[in-house]
Amino acid sequence: YSTGKDVINDIDKYSFPIIIKPVDSSGSKGATVLHGKDGLEEALAFAFSFSRSKRIIVEEFIEKKHPYLIGGDIFVQDGQVVLWGLLNCHRDSRVNYLVPVGKSYPLELEKDDVKRVKETLQRMVDKLGIRCGAMNVELIVDKQNRVWPIDVGPRNGGNMIPDLLGMIFGVDVVEMSIKAVMGMPINVEIYENENSYYATHNLHSSKNGVYKEIKFAPELEKYIVKKYLYKKKGDTVEVTIDGADEAEAKTALEAFFKENF
Repeated sequence: YSTGKDVINDIDKYSFPIIIKPVDSSGSKGATVLHGKDGLEEALAFAFSFSRSKRIIVEEFIEKKHPYLIGGDIFVQDGQVVLWGLLNCHRDSRVNYLVPVGKSYPLELEKDDVKRVKETLQRMVDKLGIRCGAMNVELIVDKQNRVWPIDVGPRNGGNMIPDLLGMIFGVDVVEMSIKAVMGMPINVEIYENENSYYATHNLHSSKNGVYKEIKFAPELEKYIVKKYLYKKKGDTVEVTIDGADEAEAKTALEAFFKENF
């Protein structure tokens, strides 16, 4: 859709729940799940505000049968997936459950479902003729055991996914990606630490304020291997809403109503 009015005119064609999102954003920016017509205008404004092309999509909301979205990176070499970096995707339930908040490993998925996911991704690689390189993926398995790819991109994932996979598989995923782009041979031995546990966590704020410090519990601190702090004492911190701050969301909403009503 290119206008909110067209969505509103078509809304009775859809069975709820639905998801409204931009066609060209990332990190679930601008995405909203609606279980009814309440909040439709706000969801449309939010989606349009994150679309560079000013186009959005309305989709059936498919319910997964497993606790976490399946995400992460895979790596293709000579047309075959050689690294299966499939992870549990966690969301920020305090602010908005569509906002990515981190990844964890090992994957909490039944063996038969893992097999279906891998077969689906390999078929996709085959049909697209992909020979070498990284792919960032997100998928779910529904209650009828069907695999639904949500997002597949020819790139490494964000939020430190390559760093995490490097620890799990004992390889430098970034180096592998650079060599793939340059057409250089990739000679690495990939192994999987199946009996180990890894996770990343992105700290989001649930309110506006000024950054002072972060205190880590002693029982957690000893397990932290890397920290990346992008704020320093005295910096402004804003509430996280789908990758946008509160003021930006309010501005988008006002602009949508001005244009459409």
